[in-house]
Amino acid sequence: GDILARYPEFTVGQKLDLTDLRRDSAAAHQIRYTSSPVDNKSRLYASAKIGNFPAYITFSIARGAIIREWTRDLAVPAGVGIVITAALLLLTLFALRRAQREGLAIQQLKDVAQSLNEEIQRRQKAETSLLQSQKLDALGRITSGIAHDFNNLLMIISGSLSLAKKQQAAPRLRRLLEAC
Repeated sequence: GDILARYPEFTVGQKLDLTDLRRDSAAAHQIRYTSSPVDNKSRLYASAKIGNFPAYITFSIARGAIIREWTRDLAVPAGVGIVITAALLLLTLFALRRAQREGLAIQQLKDVAQSLNEEIQRRQKAETSLLQSQKLDALGRITSGIAHDFNNLLMIISGSLSLAKKQQAAPRLRRLLEAC
């Protein structure tokens, strides 16, 4: 369990507890987070047994160093991701607003179409009614004209009969005129 080498610094004679590594061959090849017995920092440890020798190699790196490395490596992609996400969000909002405006326009068009259909039906009823009244008016005028003409004919016949009665006519004609 002697530390033979430690970077960046080491103290000769420091020891590590390797009982877990000696007992379990699966534990001899592992990666885990644990607190360092040397400097009490949280570290990521990777350990492995070297062949069939009773020697183990352990590598550790401080958790803070890993986080700094990840932060440095992910800062640009995260920034780009945030910018792209914001752009997509703005485009989505723009598309939603446009869709809402189009939906309102479509609803207004449907309302206008409905009112136009109602107006068309109202006008068709009015036209049908007007046509019917024009037909009745024409029929009334024709009937009135026929009645007037018939009355004129009757007046002519009546006048002619009156004149015929006043004149001295043959007895047979007189009987016929009196029967009328």
